[in-house]
Amino acid sequence: MLVLLYRTHLGQSTDLCALERWIAELEKNRNKIWNADKDIVKNFRASEDFFEIVLDGYLVASIVHACGFGESTEFLTNISTVPRETLSKAIEALAEHLAQFKQVAQMKSAPSELRDRPLENMTMFMQQGLTMKNFKRAMRDGDPGRALASLSYYTVWFQASSQNKYTKKR
Repeated sequence: MLVLLYRTHLGQSTDLCALERWIAELEKNRNKIWNADKDIVKNFRASEDFFEIVLDGYLVASIVHACGFGESTEFLTNISTVPRETLSKAIEALAEHLAQFKQVAQMKSAPSELRDRPLENMTMFMQQGLTMKNFKRAMRDGDPGRALASLSYYTVWFQASSQNKYTKKR
């Protein structure tokens, strides 16, 4: 699944919401994370950790923005003065936004000049990243219901990708 997520979100260093940009921005060693020749994750733990750093950054940035702050440093400086209700509403709004999987498809169907591609990519990244986190936590906690919920999304993602060697008859 991590390979599929990297193939989807790696992009280029010039793309606003691409993993490639964050590899450069955060000064990570790309060779430890991704093998471009084979188009696969090179070091699973390093790749997974990096993916989760970017995911957590997007989540925090979304909450910071929803609370009306322009910068995360401004938010951190003033977090003690942010009303609990404001913070709760921001988190609930983000959760509701991300729970609407059809939303990205609707955003993509808008006329080209009206589309917000960085928002589309960031939304899809957070949806897919949180699904992966949910699956990992469900496996760690021994919760088969939650694991199966994530697997239902994985099935669709794999079916729509070229990652199908496991389903081919030999």
